[in-house]
Amino acid sequence: MTGLRRAALPAYPTVVVREAIVNALAHRDYGLTGATVDVTVRDDRVEVESPGPLPGHITVDNMRRQTSNPFPGPRPFQSM
Repeated sequence: MTGLRRAALPAYPTVVVREAIVNALAHRDYGLTGATVDVTVRDDRVEVESPGPLPGHITVDNMRRQTSNPFPGPRPFQSM
């Protein structure tokens, strides 16, 4: 609340949501006919689903164990 007016704040940083959607679009499997990138807003989270398998050597398990960023640049998801 600001004075007598309500100030709306986004539940998630705009830059984080935008990055998730851009990544889903950039890395989706375009060989899958009719598949779509889906964005679902739930009470406690935002889910972005991109069609297709994980590339090459990447697995869900090694993503969970990853402790450092192998790529240079900002890490917008750390702000959540």
